[in-house]
Formats: sequence, C-alpha cells, structure tokens
Amino acid sequence: MIPKNTYQTKIKANQLTLNYIEAWFKDFKNIIFNVNISFENIKRMKSPKDEFELTILNQGFFDHYYYLSIFSIIVQLCKIFSSSKNQRRSLNKLFKLVKENEFDSELNELLNRNKSKNGLFTTRQNIFDEIDLLADDIESHRDIITKVNIARDQYYTHSDPFPDIPTLTFSELELLIKLSIKIYNSLSGKILNETFMFGMVTDWNIDYPIRILALHEKTRVDKINKKLSLL
Repeated sequence: MIPKNTYQTKIKANQLTLNYIEAWFKDFKNIIFNVNISFENIKRMKSPKDEFELTILNQGFFDHYYYLSIFSIIVQLCKIFSSSKNQRRSLNKLFKLVKENEFDSELNELLNRNKSKNGLFTTRQNIFDEIDLLADDIESHRDIITKVNIARDQYYTHSDPFPDIPTLTFSELELLIKLSIKIYNSLSGKILNETFMFGMVTDWNIDYPIRILALHEKTRVDKINKKLSLL
C-alpha cells in the first residue's frame, strides 16, 4: 500500500484546525499500518514451517525483502518517536502543537458534540491529560527508542565505518509498534471517534506466496526423487 501524503504542514494564526488533526492522524495511521505489515511479514519469514519453505526463504529475494522490511520499520519508528522539532510526523511535534495552539471553531465544536457519546474527549484538558500519560509511556520506552535511533543513524541511513550498534531485539521493535498502535487508537479514538484494527493485514501477508512457492519446490523435489527411484 502506497498512501497519498495528506499531511498539512502549516498552522494558521496559531490555531490548530480539525482538518489538520484529521490529516495528521490519517498519515500516522498509514505509517503504523505499513510498519505492522512489515513486522508481520518478517515474523512469518523467521518461522519456516518445513524444509521446502526454508529453501524458498534462503533465496536472495527474501533476504533482500527482509532487509527492506527492517529498514522501513526502523526509519518509520524513528519518525514517530523523534524528539526533533523538524520531524513533522513525530508524536513530540503533535503534542507540542496541541498544547501550544488554540483550537479552531470546528475542533471545539467536535469536542462539544463528543459530550453526547461515552468515552470521548470533550475538553482541551482531557486531551492534555491523555497526552501527558502517553508522553510518560513513551519515556518508559526511551532505551528502546535510543537503540532504534542509533541503528538508523549508524547503519540503515548512514554508512558509519565503525558502527557501535546496541543489540536491538525483535521483541523490542514489537513493543514500539504496539505503543504506536495504542497511541493512535487512544488519541484518534477519543478525539475523532476513529480507531483502526492494525492487525488486519491479510491482503499484504507474505504467507500465501511462501506457501505457494514451497509447494512448487516440494513438487519439483518429488519429481526428481521419483525419477531417481526408477534408475
């Protein structure tokens, strides 16, 4: 999936608009969704079910696909959790914009309409309180975020001749992905009343191609063995 870039880059008259928030979360959702697709496919590639799948997964194409998937995960997670003020897709940037700008009339009207529904934010303070909790949650993952940043800077986006990359485990990447999903569904869910099931990645799952290719490989090997048995 190649999403269109819907992100708007400017705040007008120090006002945070509903349109801006909607566009930001649409962009954020696409980033997380693509990261989760890559992660689920890597997980599948790490678990061949038989010798024929192992043969297929040892092909150079899958090595390359695995690397590109890891690359995408690392780079996108760095965007999300960046502390740089120049990274417009970062949560840090969003949190600052929400706290430092007034809400436009449409966004305030949305919060007012939310009063008729259970569990949604109805005031700016509701959003501020949630952001503070989520910021603490992000900080509790700071060690992993630092590892991801180092991996990006020294290996994936820059060729450091003497990289000093700390061990970054598969389970640590999964923790950051789960945190991203939690943040999206918490904020988008309680502001816009929109959540998303990020685990629904069947159409992008690499399982089917692996199984078909493995079946082809098994058929090929069976034919060879049958010919050999007739000699």
